[in-house]
Order: sequence, then structure tokens, then C-alpha cells
Amino acid sequence: MDDVRRIVFLDIDGVLNNSTWSRPRGAVNVDPRCVAVLNGLVRPGVEWVLSSTWRGDGSIQARNAVEIELRRLGWSGRFTASTPCLRPTTSSIYTDYSRGAQATRGDEISAWLAAEGHEKASLGSGVRLAILDDDSDVGNLRPFLVEVDERVGLTSEDVGRALSLLGLE
Repeated sequence: MDDVRRIVFLDIDGVLNNSTWSRPRGAVNVDPRCVAVLNGLVRPGVEWVLSSTWRGDGSIQARNAVEIELRRLGWSGRFTASTPCLRPTTSSIYTDYSRGAQATRGDEISAWLAAEGHEKASLGSGVRLAILDDDSDVGNLRPFLVEVDERVGLTSEDVGRALSLLGLE
């Protein structure tokens, strides 16, 4: 395999569940059908970063708890990291004057990429990204966004777009 780093940033709500799916009582709010579709992206060399609010405080324990639930539902991937939980005042992209500045998903992904030493110039060449999310608040990372329809959840078409972004189609 080439020396390109391939990273999937995974949101959960709206991606692995949807507005029409009704979870069974006591079950985690993840649609097993969406998990099965997600497995189409699990490939050797692809890194998985949890970017969902499900990452809790961003700790390894919180990430592992999410991974255990997804694996119980059939996911064959493994998370290598979580994006940081940024404080509400760190955002320069989005300002909601009713609450002050708040960090966006794009801010958190950008902070993670910067901590990994990846600059904007390397994205798309030395680093290939696919951001699976139902929100578009990713700022200048929008070219790497696979915007999932929250009414449907993850589809095979979404996986195809992500594979293309990762250079794996």
C-alpha cells in the first residue's frame, strides 16, 4: 500500500441512526443496518477517529465504550483516536451571539489534524480524509465531507463517496 494516510472521522447521530429508525427498548441508539453499511469502509490502513459528541470527554475510556457498542452491533473497525473537545470560546468559524462563540465539528477536526502535524496543504495528497456527518459545520474541511441525510442514515452511496475521498474506489 502507498504511504498516504487515510482517515475517517465518524459522527454517530444522523449517520448510524436516523429519524425513521425506532430503537428497541433498552438498546443503544444505533441502527444495525447503518453499522453494516459502515463496514464497507473498513479497510486495512484506514484510521478511524471518533468525532461524535458520543466521545464524551474525549478519553480513551469513552472512545472504547462507543467502540464496544459498535462492535457488538457488527462493526469490524477500530478507533485509533477521538477529536478533542474544544471549549466553547475557541471557535473562529462560527459565532452564535446568543451563546457566544462555540467550537464546531470542523474546529475539532482541524485541531486534531494540527496536533497530528497535518497542514491544509497536505490534505488530499499525503493525507486523505472522509468526514461522515449529518451536519455541515466543518468549515474549510467541507471538500472532505460526506454529508449523510439524517432522515435515512448512512447509505452505500455515502460509503462510495467516502471511498472516493480516501482514494480507495
